[in-house]
Amino acid sequence: MLTTEIQLSRALVAVWALPAIGAMVILFWGRAAGSTWWKRARGAVRLLSVVYLIGILVLTLWPLEFDVSLTRIQLGNWEPLQGTLGWLLDPVNDLQAHFGARDVIANVVLFAPLGLLLPFAIESKVSGILTVIALGALSFGLELVQGLAVAQRTFDIDDAISGALGALLGVVGAVVLRPIVTPKPPRRV
Repeated sequence: MLTTEIQLSRALVAVWALPAIGAMVILFWGRAAGSTWWKRARGAVRLLSVVYLIGILVLTLWPLEFDVSLTRIQLGNWEPLQGTLGWLLDPVNDLQAHFGARDVIANVVLFAPLGLLLPFAIESKVSGILTVIALGALSFGLELVQGLAVAQRTFDIDDAISGALGALLGVVGAVVLRPIVTPKPPRRV
């Protein structure tokens, strides 16, 4: 089941991953070209991060028909592992496994590229920690907005957890790639 869902979503995963892949190519090229180009490459990564963030907002808040109702937020899932992640605990329920696996993968893959981009866009030693916290809060906030105000959407804490997990995986990728794409400081003699 999980493999089928991944195969059906390859095109969408590729589109979501393109900004992160493009940013790593730009950074690697900037490293090879020298410090001036490295600064320009970081600027490009910042721009890609903003564009990707806007894409996440549009995608997660679609359809843009707002219907403020506390009923939908109350009917949403507030218990971890009882919504889309529930298929981990109840693999017998085929319908929950089908939608749960697809939704979890979608949320992880949606936030992973931004988790990879932001540590390179933020100039801080704690950029990875800041990224995980900020994207975890963003994921939770978007779920709240979906549950409160977006027609045909509900709140699911499991989706927020999946988004935060995707951000964490992206940050781990940034930590692994940082030595490869970051220029080495000049040696002091």
